[in-house]
Amino acid sequence: ATGSLRIAPGADRVGGSLLEAFSISCTIVAHQTISLSASATLTVVAQKNISYGQYPLLFRTDVTNRYDPVVMGDWSFDQLNCDPSDITTELRLGQRGRVRWPNPDKAASAGGVLADGFDMRGAICRVRGTAGTPVGLAQLDEGAGQFPPPVETVISYFVAVLPSVWENLRYERAKTILGRLQVTVGQVAATINVEVPDQAIRLLPPTAFTGKCSSDNGGIVTLDTVTGQGTYEGFPFFDMDLTTGSVRLAPSQELASLMPTDAGARAELTLSCTIYGLYQFPPFGDGPVLQEVIYLGATDDTCFVPKTGNYYFLELHSLTVSGPTQCRTECRKDSTCTYYSLLGATSCYLYRGLCPDAGTPGCLQASGNVFARVLGCAERATCIQLSLSKHFLSGRYCYYGENNYRGGLVFLKEGITSFESFWLHRKSRDFDVWVLQKPAQGDFYNASAAYMTFSGEEMATIDS
Repeated sequence: ATGSLRIAPGADRVGGSLLEAFSISCTIVAHQTISLSASATLTVVAQKNISYGQYPLLFRTDVTNRYDPVVMGDWSFDQLNCDPSDITTELRLGQRGRVRWPNPDKAASAGGVLADGFDMRGAICRVRGTAGTPVGLAQLDEGAGQFPPPVETVISYFVAVLPSVWENLRYERAKTILGRLQVTVGQVAATINVEVPDQAIRLLPPTAFTGKCSSDNGGIVTLDTVTGQGTYEGFPFFDMDLTTGSVRLAPSQELASLMPTDAGARAELTLSCTIYGLYQFPPFGDGPVLQEVIYLGATDDTCFVPKTGNYYFLELHSLTVSGPTQCRTECRKDSTCTYYSLLGATSCYLYRGLCPDAGTPGCLQASGNVFARVLGCAERATCIQLSLSKHFLSGRYCYYGENNYRGGLVFLKEGITSFESFWLHRKSRDFDVWVLQKPAQGDFYNASAAYMTFSGEEMATIDS
């Protein structure tokens, strides 16, 4: 009923009375319904007297693994030989057959095993075991006038594997809360990837990735360990490739209604995610677990900009609120609200129909601090109007693409001719300087990798 396996009642060992090695395969079928079944093949390999199992012995550099053979009777072990031979000096064979790799030579070059294109250390090893009294200690039984029975010697083999794994897990960016990967709801940010260690040996990357996230306001964040989708209160927030660890930030438009509204110009939500890189080698065993914390942010696509001066409106709606946060929330919920103001701590006014001046009939002056509601407030959908001393560089620059680092957005001013077109981009990830640059034939953009290069003449720079 459960699928568990055990030795049949009355049998004291696998194989019963068989004295020689054998192998047998069985097909196990599990039935869930009449039409739904699943099957698996189970192979049992029994060696004579001594066995280290069917699978390779997996060793790790961070812990000392120990493997004991399965034996029949009393055996002692006195010989170990491996190929490649240098591993023979590193492995330790106990008198009872226990195999250890206590101090792997980290400076040794990989070799012996090749798995999916990644080198790792390993060897096929041969051990010798003897049963009863060792041959060199056999003495003549004077009473019986006979030598004792000959000592039985058995050779057993196993494969030892020591994967060369990463020492830590690092992402290209988003490693601090100030440097978090951030995007407006309804848009998609450039994918951030795990940094591959720059080492001569091709180290084995983690075999799987998973994670655990929390939000700055206590909302429920979940990561689906099958699809890799991360959600906030049930709405999509990001996607993670569970095989490579790459993270793609794509918060749903619906998240805007769940964001905590504060007195700032724009609501935002930040997640803190601990990403785990797992080394899993079924059925051999598990390796180390690496981890790294990254920060992901989503911002509202509606901004509230403080205004100065006198403003007049045709319509207003007044209500009593608990504070500035509720007043802003009420304006955001009302699709006709274009401005709002707060007088004192509890008097909230929502406005519609901006008047050109005080002389317009039926217009009333706004009270308190006035804020304008700006829709479509998104970096990747908004253009920038530049006014510069070099007038030919001035104009409207709109989002074109990006480089995969913080502040790596690229904007383009499209002129009537190519001579009136210019790029606006950050010079590099290490310099907080923006460059105005001519387009050229050598310009290159890989959208999927979020990588862009520029080869045209630099016309001007703008310090942030």
